[in-house]
Amino acid sequence: MFIYGFNKTNTIFFLFLSSLKRKFYIGILFIAFSVLYSSLRTGVYFTYYLLDNEGFTENFCQNQDKPEMHCDGKCKLADVASENEKNNDFNFEKFATDFNWISHENFSYPIFVKQQDTQHKFHHKNPYWEKIHFAIFHPPIFV
Repeated sequence: MFIYGFNKTNTIFFLFLSSLKRKFYIGILFIAFSVLYSSLRTGVYFTYYLLDNEGFTENFCQNQDKPEMHCDGKCKLADVASENEKNNDFNFEKFATDFNWISHENFSYPIFVKQQDTQHKFHHKNPYWEKIHFAIFHPPIFV
């Protein structure tokens, strides 16, 4: 395979680099879709249950051999909900920190600060400023 402007070694490096980019993008997409799936998994199960109750019961019901229970897939929904609650047991107290607030009454700041006069070393004067006729820049007069 020959690409214009590349010799054989550059072409092999170019193809290797493009395969690394391809693998990198595939890895990024895999991570993104797995995070998306894990965050939407419970909602997908509930939506599938609401839209196609018979199909959901056929695919996921754990009590298909006992139709007298009239479970209709609610057993799987209960399992998914309990998994979701188990995974959300995040201990916020573990990351809590104490804040030491300092009262503002102990500090006194001057309200007015004297501004220092500075001498600028560079000065620019627009030479065309005097040539601008300000009479043409007036609002229109309505009668």
